[in-house]
Amino acid sequence: MHRILIVDDDPIILCIYRRKLQCAGFNVTVATDGEQAGELLNNESFDILLLDLALPKISGLEILKMLGTKGLLANLPVIAFTNSYLPDIINQVKEAGAKECLSKTENSPESVIDTILKHLPQNPS
Repeated sequence: MHRILIVDDDPIILCIYRRKLQCAGFNVTVATDGEQAGELLNNESFDILLLDLALPKISGLEILKMLGTKGLLANLPVIAFTNSYLPDIINQVKEAGAKECLSKTENSPESVIDTILKHLPQNPS
């Protein structure tokens, strides 16, 4: 079973995506801020990361940069998922190593799951 970490400070988004991804067969872990996400990423292994950019304590972009400096982005696909869908933000996120940057308002849970499936490694953790 593939392991996914969802990082978002919006409880409604977390509830919707946790439920949808569990129904799609994922083992789901959630974090509500960047600090909690950093701890989980340092102590557990995941197959993919769904990451909001506007987070309390540590931003999603900072988390991406941290993963890059630790060399973890080679094995952990990151999909940024945000309301801050500005060209400059998208460029920064992709330069930092995210595979995709999706707009929360323009993507359904089903399209997000399709994007996740496209970037999953062949062998789950």
